Amino acid sequence: MASERDKAKNAITSSDPVDPELNSALAEARQEQYRITAENNRHKEALQASELGRMGRWLGGEKNSPIVIAAIVVFAGLLGAFLSGCMAAQSQRPDSADYWSKMLERSLALTATGLSFIFGRTGRR
Repeated sequence: MASERDKAKNAITSSDPVDPELNSALAEARQEQYRITAENNRHKEALQASELGRMGRWLGGEKNSPIVIAAIVVFAGLLGAFLSGCMAAQSQRPDSADYWSKMLERSLALTATGLSFIFGRTGRR
């Protein structure tokens, strides 16, 4: 029930016990095709690595780097908010507490900005 096309494909890939020379030639051709494919993939990988550069390897490609940088900003804002909150709670002087509370507000604003960029950016994809 196989179609003519399936029969032709099977005839190309199947080995012939009568002709070992043909079998070795087909095996060499498959190995050569494998080597060519591996070399093409290695070349593409080298091109991509050279296009990315050092920072691109850490931050990702052209599409991912803004999101990664915004995530780093969000993390830094949350860390700053936590530290500012701790410092504001432990300060003894009113002017120092006022300073740290303003830093807490700024850190939370930085976090909100980073989050709005991330969620606004992913909606456009």
